[in-house]
Amino acid sequence: MEIITDINILNIKSENVKTEEINDLAINLTNSIPKGAYGLAAPQIGIHKRAFITNLSFGTFVFINPKIIWTSVENVPSTEACLSLPGIQRCIERKRQITITYDYIISSKDISFSDNQIRVKDLDAFILQHELDHLDGILITDHSETKSHEKKFHEKQEKRRLKIEEKREQKKLKVNKKSQVKISSKTEQKNKKLLKKTRRQKISVKIEERYKAEHEGLINSLLQSKK
Repeated sequence: MEIITDINILNIKSENVKTEEINDLAINLTNSIPKGAYGLAAPQIGIHKRAFITNLSFGTFVFINPKIIWTSVENVPSTEACLSLPGIQRCIERKRQITITYDYIISSKDISFSDNQIRVKDLDAFILQHELDHLDGILITDHSETKSHEKKFHEKQEKRRLKIEEKREQKKLKVNKKSQVKISSKTEQKNKKLLKKTRRQKISVKIEERYKAEHEGLINSLLQSKK
């Protein structure tokens, strides 16, 4: 059967499956799911009944009248695509773990679950939540986008890189400041020494001039006395 891409049809909420409808519904879903797909809900093939087929990590299952009865508190990002929305990919928040109950299940393997319920996590939980959304007429485009693990990781790395660069710049500024202080101190000391030397030279010149003046005065006085 052809996969529906009309959003108006996909947004219709599905009804519970009746017992006499189970067999035909399971056959239609099994024959319609594309190879390699994680799941396919009945509304995606134009049948508004609460049923879907999924390829989980531990087998392929057709769920009839599934319902979530428990979810973990933790929300995690899940990057998802949809067979009914070709070319669209969206990162949304999903519950990391869920417990799902059902009226009937058809398994590709001889697997039985107690109390008609199953608890799954991570990718398996995301698949089931995605298909359950279809039964309620909800698409991935109806969810708010969030950041993927990869994007969060890159943003964290970028923040770390900027922080390291900032610390390096601060260190360079400190080193340059110390260098400037040292240069300034050396220049100051050099200027002080030059000033002292200049002062000594001036004093020496004054003393020499004084001695010269006194010497000339003494000679003049002697010459005058001889006269």
